[in-house]
Amino acid sequence: MQPDARTSKAHSAPAARPGFLSISHRADLRFSYGGPVYRKGIQSLLHALYPELQHEELYFEHQSPWRRSAPAKAISLLRSLISPLPAKACHFSSRRFARRLARRLAARRFSAVLITGIDMLWCADLLPTAGCCRIYIAHNVEHELYAAQTEKLKRLPVIGSWTQRDLDKLRRYELAGMAKMDRIITISTEDETRFRRLLPHSALCTIPPVFDCQPARTCPRPLSSAADPIRIAFLANLEWWPNQEAITWFLANVWRRLDTAARQRLELHLYGAGSKRLHEPANGVHGHGFIPDLTPVWRQNHIMVQPIVCGGGVNIKVAEALHHRMPTLATPLALRGLPVSDDPALVVLEDAVAWREFLAGEDVARLAGRIVRSENARLFDPIRNQERLGQFLAGCLEPDPPSQASSRDA
Repeated sequence: MQPDARTSKAHSAPAARPGFLSISHRADLRFSYGGPVYRKGIQSLLHALYPELQHEELYFEHQSPWRRSAPAKAISLLRSLISPLPAKACHFSSRRFARRLARRLAARRFSAVLITGIDMLWCADLLPTAGCCRIYIAHNVEHELYAAQTEKLKRLPVIGSWTQRDLDKLRRYELAGMAKMDRIITISTEDETRFRRLLPHSALCTIPPVFDCQPARTCPRPLSSAADPIRIAFLANLEWWPNQEAITWFLANVWRRLDTAARQRLELHLYGAGSKRLHEPANGVHGHGFIPDLTPVWRQNHIMVQPIVCGGGVNIKVAEALHHRMPTLATPLALRGLPVSDDPALVVLEDAVAWREFLAGEDVARLAGRIVRSENARLFDPIRNQERLGQFLAGCLEPDPPSQASSRDA
């Protein structure tokens, strides 16, 4: 493959050994409970399918406090007023990064380029159109998620009309960028169905989150005695608005409205960025903050709660809890897009009254002693999903054997 025409005069010919390049907006461990986990799972499947490809990553930023600051976001909002791009794209688009990407594409021959998430979808215009499989990893139907996030703002004068214009731009930006990609990987079957309706000529496939570690539980773990507190846990990045809505709903409508007797036998443990702000031991709430090793979450707690009340795609932590065969209490929305079968260790309740009655009753102790069925845990098995991904990419990502690549490029 020849270098991109925009950079061929300024740079030497690409290296012979092919690779695949991942483009992401951020490498930040504080946010590694969600999208980055899904991205790493897809990358691990690609490694297994194409071991001859050398993997490289290109991040827009690493851990820049400025980029997450209110002034930086305000500047992005102002830029979007005079830009064809929506505010979300303005926040991450830059000529400097475009030059970095052009240099990287000129320095190596890539058999595939991955764009992970809508933040960097503006780079679709910069990718080579021949000899390279352009893959997009869709975490959500982003314009629908943004519509839900800004619903209340639409009723406000001036701000409401600006929000609607930005939403319209985001929808056009998302669909136009995805239409330029050769393959689109969605996180849930529901998202795939939506995109098939919006992008009828695009190649789409659902690959769920995958986890290459062994499940933390291999057998039921009942309470050792009736006097032991039942530890229930919520694992999430509480700096992301859908998770903030979830824990706000749970604390206000469920936890704080339990009677004293019920709360005395329960402990609520919160894990993830932002959870320390909710630390109230006197009320049975323990905020642990971000922890890089999740082993204690699976081994020390009895039940995972998933009080998701808004959002899209698939909640990564719900998938990971099921993979580790943790007993789970969830809202119907928490299981959106997951084809789980009936399971005694998976209790789904919709309204706050039902949640309170369950946590105050005897069924909560019985749930603590159960284990998720193996067929539900296997939904997230890498081997099972590797074959599906390989079939989907066949005909698009076909790297040359090393000997052929070397002789051709010599």
